Amino acid sequence: MKKYIHCWIFLMSTAIWSQTGSITLNWGTLKAEQFGELVYQLPSIDQRGLTFVEGTGQMFFVSEVTNPNLNKNSLLSWSNLSTEAVPKEALGAIKYQNIPQKFDPQLTVSKNRNEWTAAVRFNPFFKENGQIVRVNSFQYAIQSGAAKNSLTNNVFPIQNSVLASGEWFRFYVTTSGIYKISKEFLRSLGMTVDGIDPRNIAIYGSGGRMLPLSNADYYPFDLTENAIMGIGESDGSFDGGDYFYFYAEGLDHWDEDNQTHLNLFSDKAYYYVTNQAVPGKRMAALNQPSSSPIQTYTSFDDYRFHEVDLSNIGK
Repeated sequence: MKKYIHCWIFLMSTAIWSQTGSITLNWGTLKAEQFGELVYQLPSIDQRGLTFVEGTGQMFFVSEVTNPNLNKNSLLSWSNLSTEAVPKEALGAIKYQNIPQKFDPQLTVSKNRNEWTAAVRFNPFFKENGQIVRVNSFQYAIQSGAAKNSLTNNVFPIQNSVLASGEWFRFYVTTSGIYKISKEFLRSLGMTVDGIDPRNIAIYGSGGRMLPLSNADYYPFDLTENAIMGIGESDGSFDGGDYFYFYAEGLDHWDEDNQTHLNLFSDKAYYYVTNQAVPGKRMAALNQPSSSPIQTYTSFDDYRFHEVDLSNIGK
């Protein structure tokens, strides 16, 4: 079954269409592809451009475009999408749960030695009405976009950072997980813990993820307070047996921008703890469900990664 979808985008009259083209994927059978010591059965086409991401089990197709009329404001539109339904067996090692719900091609534009280049990148498999469909072909148009005469200052300065007052103590983690913060650990950081109210302890930090490559993507300007669980703090006295639990994000996260599990700029994820004048953020208690379960799961998909950064290909 093949379907044709039209997507029309209306643009301002000041725009100039600088590039049009089409992409056709000629699908073959599943083929064995080796990644290190592992071998995966993957969908294949008779041209270059398919890439498989081991970490997420996703497949992408990338087509590069070169045109001197491109610029950083270039936009992508598409039309005449031709797809066909395929069985789950046609996915091979692609993870079904990570297949997107719609066709969503993306355009990335960069400038290298005064030459603008662009890449059309998309997931050739997506879900539609409960079925798996794969892309056979579509047409695209890249609009150069109107150049801006001046830059808009979108900097939002921090007026009152949380670090502006109080005493702050830093520690770090490397892997994600639940960590226990005891009274002795806080004392080892240099914090005065005798006679303080443990309910005022607060932990701040944003984890070990890398900053997004696009400045348009959200990222907090200031340290973010983390919700923690205090054990034994309700009496307002920091006794020897009192402690805290909190979930810390380490460096072990898949980064789609850089296609890696590693933080390329740091080997530690830092967090900051302080004793403030008001109660810190705490985990909210949730009500236990009382109704009978309607679905039982006995298995789930998971993965582990082995990624060691030992060689610099740029020497």
